[in-house]
Amino acid sequence: MGERGSQEGLVDLSVADLDAYLQFRALSVRRSTRAELTLCLRSFVSYLHRRGLLARDLSRTITGPTMYAFEGIPSALTREQISTLVQFARQDRTPSGLRTFAIVMLLSEYGLRAGEVVCLGLKDIDWRRECLRIRHSKTGTETTLPLLPSVGDALLNYLQEARPQTTARAVFVRMPAPHVPLRTGSSLYTLIRRLLEKAGITLEGKRGPHTFRHARAVSLLRAAVPVKTIGDVLGHRSAASTRPYLKLATEDLRAVGLEVPQGGKAMKVWPDADGTLVRRYLRTLGLRNSDSQRCVLNNFQRFVAGRVDDKPLRVSTVESWVRARASEWSLRTLVAGARSVNRFLNWLVADNVLADNPWFDLCQQYGQRTAPVVRAILRPDTERRLWKHCARCRALEVILVKRCCST
Repeated sequence: MGERGSQEGLVDLSVADLDAYLQFRALSVRRSTRAELTLCLRSFVSYLHRRGLLARDLSRTITGPTMYAFEGIPSALTREQISTLVQFARQDRTPSGLRTFAIVMLLSEYGLRAGEVVCLGLKDIDWRRECLRIRHSKTGTETTLPLLPSVGDALLNYLQEARPQTTARAVFVRMPAPHVPLRTGSSLYTLIRRLLEKAGITLEGKRGPHTFRHARAVSLLRAAVPVKTIGDVLGHRSAASTRPYLKLATEDLRAVGLEVPQGGKAMKVWPDADGTLVRRYLRTLGLRNSDSQRCVLNNFQRFVAGRVDDKPLRVSTVESWVRARASEWSLRTLVAGARSVNRFLNWLVADNVLADNPWFDLCQQYGQRTAPVVRAILRPDTERRLWKHCARCRALEVILVKRCCST
């Protein structure tokens, strides 16, 4: 604001001044920085109003970009880029190159944080037991990892041929004098960025050592390693800390994506081979234990999938499934299973996956309750059972009418 930045000049501060300042800063900062900037400016303007330096509280007029949790995708190196980078770093046999190669091997094989590499001490390497003790800088915990041969060879070459003579007990020290330990993890950012530039590798976003950590998480995900195990390797206390890395496996996420319905027509993706719709349906129920319903619905889905000629789903298919299960299940279990199937089919119709529910036609013929419908399907004399069922309904209707008339 120049001369207007004095205490007297702040009295004339307007919304236009705030907008002009934010537009000026927005040209050189990222979206997340703009969000922090608007938050700080809003707090400062509110403070000025409380002190009586502003006639109006202009903090409500300051708006910034909305930030969503996990909205961004972290930068990560691909497997080919890591292989290229390792081969490029191995060619440099100078003392500085041997140190860089040892750091790259630790980052690529274990996915360590930069601060964990810097804090690695000589006592943390157990050569006899072939293990490596990592002190996690964020959580303060310790993890013992196996010392891989490739990492051990790189560390040994650096310690024997390149590490300067010093009393410092840190593994990695400064190459020029004074030979003191690297101060913080940020010391590796310039080293990795220059190495990427020399190897001709271009990344979008950040280009520091954390890209190795992201790449290691992706490789473990694609190897079908459980998320809990990945968190243990990376030094996470909570599974929520590992969740952001799931976004990096984009190819795996595309494989489980659902088809988008068009024009209000059914998607025609059921029955699906991996049971995604069954899992989605059971999650909507919110049951503590849904194993029994999952078994029933998976059984019904496999039965429908085996009848390739019955597309779309027909009434005869549902009747055949009921008769097939009657030889294996009790009547009570069969009625409960049929009720679950009916509700699942209704959910598929509501979710625009099926055009209609054939169980609805059975209810129109045999009655609204599930038990009479199942019994009617199983009886060979269906017509006689249907007539008795309808007769009881008519008799009940006559009784109700008489009671209404008498009152």
